[in-house]
Amino acid sequence: VRTFYRQIRDILEMKRVGDEAFRNGENDDAIASWTRAVEICNNENPQFVSKLCLNRATALAKMKKYTESVADCTTAIKLNATYVKAYLRRAESYMALGGPEYIQLAVSDYEKLMEVETEEANMDSIKDKLKKVSARSIIIALPAVAQHLVFHSFINSVLLLFSATSTYYAIQAQ
Repeated sequence: VRTFYRQIRDILEMKRVGDEAFRNGENDDAIASWTRAVEICNNENPQFVSKLCLNRATALAKMKKYTESVADCTTAIKLNATYVKAYLRRAESYMALGGPEYIQLAVSDYEKLMEVETEEANMDSIKDKLKKVSARSIIIALPAVAQHLVFHSFINSVLLLFSATSTYYAIQAQ
């Protein structure tokens, strides 16, 4: 019983130290403390571990380590499939990574949020973010679409020219 009590005390202390370090802008120290708390907790309390993982993800995002932030958010979501803040942070990290594939993943997270969020007040904010992300994905896709269209226009022009030239020579040969 004493070992269990000591373990809980150590976990809560590591969380407190991490929270304080984060408030002071000491993100590396915060991440280290929260990591230690996760190790001590050993997934015995998935809700608590998911909170610690989200805390780390937030600190990592502040340090612009978005890939690591996504990984911690994913862990938090695996431990708590309805953790709204984890989906939000992961979507924001995907957006920061940029690129069409990450933006599509952000859209997927916002769509999932529409399913798991229960508070109506938050739904409008999520809908707005989903609209912005969707618009951004269209803007990012435009250069590729334009390049595709230009290429096809060029090919069509060459084929049309070839066809016209062939027709011209066929008529000349008669």
